[in-house]
Amino acid sequence: MDREYKNIVMHKLLIFFMYLIISMMMIILFFFGPRIEVVIFPVISDFAVTEISEVDNRYFIKGVLYKNRGECAPKELNIYVGDQTPGADPEKIVIVDLKPDPIGRENGELRTRSSGSQFWGPWEIFPPDLPLGPIITFSIIHQCHFAWQTQQILYRGVTSDFFPEHMLENPSPEMPK
Repeated sequence: MDREYKNIVMHKLLIFFMYLIISMMMIILFFFGPRIEVVIFPVISDFAVTEISEVDNRYFIKGVLYKNRGECAPKELNIYVGDQTPGADPEKIVIVDLKPDPIGRENGELRTRSSGSQFWGPWEIFPPDLPLGPIITFSIIHQCHFAWQTQQILYRGVTSDFFPEHMLENPSPEMPK
């Protein structure tokens, strides 16, 4: 009886620790998964802005990208300007109009593109309230699977490449690493 009791206790402890390990692995997966996925399996690579133009105080950009994962559907595209140093003012959102781009939107949603090399734009961008911060960042969120959304920084550069110097708060920034 004593040996049988020990076997039952050991069996229950084994099951408890198996569930504990599986639970911990799931927590780690959902915590670190999105951060690791974007590094190991980026949705978009080789994103480049190839043309920036100003027409009647309207600003247009276009470029090229390489989409690695065709199964990922874009959910949100954001462009921010700001100073990314600690204690600086919060970043401001640049409004982006994808309408000039014939494959930018479909029924109000961002259109899913197949994998491969592609052109994008022209996109019309509208600067937020002045002054603008020195750094501009393009960020996109994709839904690749049911577990989480993948956020990726596509581009980080100087705002003066996109908008006139007189709009900027600090026209010559140091690029963040």
